[in-house]
Amino acid sequence: MFPMPSLRSRVVPAVLAVALAGVAACGGDKSTTEPPPPPPPAGSISVAVSAPSLTVAPGGSQTTTVTITRLDSFTGAVSLALDGAPTGVTASFDPASVPGSATTSTLTVTTAASVAPGTYQTSVRARGQGVADRTATLSVVVAQSQPPALSLALNAAALSVAQAGSGTVGLTISRSGGFTGSVTLAAGGAPAGVTASFDPNPIPEGGSASTLTLAVGGSVAAGTHQLTVTAQGQGVADQSATLSLTVTAAPATGFQGTLTLARGVASTVYDPEEVVDVDLASGAVVLRFNGIEPHRTSTGETAFLARLEPGFVADRGVVVADAQGVTGAPLFVCVDFSALSNRICHNPRLSPNKQLVAFGTVADGGSVCKTSFDLFWADYVVVRDRSGNEVARFEGYYYPDWLPDGRLLMLGSPCRNAGVWITDASFGTPTRVDGGQVGTPAANPAVSPDGSGVIFAWNGQLWMLAVDGQAQLTQLTAFPYSVASATWSPDGAAFAALLYDVNLPLQAVLLFRPGDAQATVVNLPFYPYGPISWH
Repeated sequence: MFPMPSLRSRVVPAVLAVALAGVAACGGDKSTTEPPPPPPPAGSISVAVSAPSLTVAPGGSQTTTVTITRLDSFTGAVSLALDGAPTGVTASFDPASVPGSATTSTLTVTTAASVAPGTYQTSVRARGQGVADRTATLSVVVAQSQPPALSLALNAAALSVAQAGSGTVGLTISRSGGFTGSVTLAAGGAPAGVTASFDPNPIPEGGSASTLTLAVGGSVAAGTHQLTVTAQGQGVADQSATLSLTVTAAPATGFQGTLTLARGVASTVYDPEEVVDVDLASGAVVLRFNGIEPHRTSTGETAFLARLEPGFVADRGVVVADAQGVTGAPLFVCVDFSALSNRICHNPRLSPNKQLVAFGTVADGGSVCKTSFDLFWADYVVVRDRSGNEVARFEGYYYPDWLPDGRLLMLGSPCRNAGVWITDASFGTPTRVDGGQVGTPAANPAVSPDGSGVIFAWNGQLWMLAVDGQAQLTQLTAFPYSVASATWSPDGAAFAALLYDVNLPLQAVLLFRPGDAQATVVNLPFYPYGPISWH
C-alpha cells in the first residue's frame, strides 16, 4: 500500500510555481505593483461677446467683438457662426476662423431695410475640432426706422464785430435717417451793411462743418442784431439757429480820406476782381469797378485793368474812368492775363494832366534784355495817350509813376540792374537817381504829392528815396510782415500800407506817420490788393 502525500506537500509546490511565474512576468523581484497613469484631461473652449445686445437700424450694421478662450490642452482653430438670425439679418466674422495664435474676431451684424423692428435672440457658436461647441447669447435689436433728418449747431451763440471789421463763427451739421446729401446755408436778419458768407457753401456730401464770416460796414449802427442761420437739404426739413451779432463802434484812427484799392472776392481770394473805395472815417466800402490795379487821382479819374472777357485766364484792358465812373475804351489789351501765372500788364498810372497813361507790360523783341535762352524778352514801360496811341516805350523797366511836373519815374528790372530811374518831360533816356543803392528789384513806387520823394516796397519793407539829387535812402518800416504796396496821404504827412503774410494779404491797412511808435490798423472785411491810392 503506497503512502498518500499530504495535502500540504501538494499545495505548496503549486503556489510556488504561480509565484515564480508572476515574478518572471514582472521582470524582477518586486514586492508591489504601480497603478497605470490617468489619461490626459480633454481640451475645451469658451466664447463671449463684448456686448450682449446690438441695436441696428433697418438697412444698417453694427459690430461687436467675439473672444475665444482655450482651456487645458486645446490649441486649435475655432470657427464661428451666428445661429438663430431671422431672414434679412446677416452676420460676418473677421476672421471667420480664429487661428490658434489668436483669441478675437469682429462680428458685423447687418440688417436689410425690410427687417421688422423688434428684438431677436441669436447666439454666437464657437466650434473646434475635438472639443464641444460653445455658444454666447446675442440680442439683435432692430430699431424703429427714422425719417431722413438734418440738424444744425453754431459753435457760438453770439459774435461781436467792430464797425468796418469782420468776425467768424463755426457751425456743424449732422445727418441721420439715411440723409447723405449736400446742405445749403443762408443767414437772414442782418441789417443793411452787414454781409454774410459761408465757407464752404453748400457743405458737400460727407462734410459736416462750415465757417460763417460776417463783414460789417463802417456805416452800420452800433447795437445788437439777431440773425437766423438756416440749413437746407433735399428731402429733409430746414433747420435754423439764432446768432446774436453785436456791432461795436470802430476806434477813431485820426486819419481822413478815402483809399482806392482792389479786393479779392470769396471765390477768387488769390485773384482780385473788384475795385473799391474805403472811407477811413466811417469804414464804408463802395464798389466802383470790376477790375484790378487801380490808380485814382485827386480829381476822381481812375486808371485800372478792366476784365474784357470771363475766365480765370482772360483778356484785360488798360482803361480810364472819368470822375463820374464812366469807363472809356481800352487803350491796350493784355491778352490772356492771369494775376497768378501771366501778369503781362500792371500798374496803369494817369499823368498829372490826365492826358497820358503809363503802364507796365512784357513783350519780346528789343535790343537790351535777353532771357537765359539768349532770346530778347523784356519788361517795358509803355506810355499811351487817351486815344490809345503809343507815345513812348522803355525797355527793361517796370512799375511807372509820375512826378507832378510830368516827368516819368520807373523802377529798373534785373537787366537794368534794378534802381530808380526818371525821364525828362519829353521822355528822353531815363536817368538813374538812386545812386546805385537799390541794387535789387523793388516794386510799387508812389511819388509824394510834392514830388520830392518816392516810396516803394523793397526787401520786404517800405523805403523812401529823395529825388532832389541827394539820393537819400531811408527805411520807413520794420514790420513783422512783408510790405506789398503803399501810398502817401493827400498832404504827404502819412502813409498807408498793405502787408502780406506768406501768400495772402493781411485783411487790414496800416496807417502811420514818420516817427509813430506804432501804426494804426484798420481792419478790412476782404483781402486787399494794391496798388493803393489815398485821396
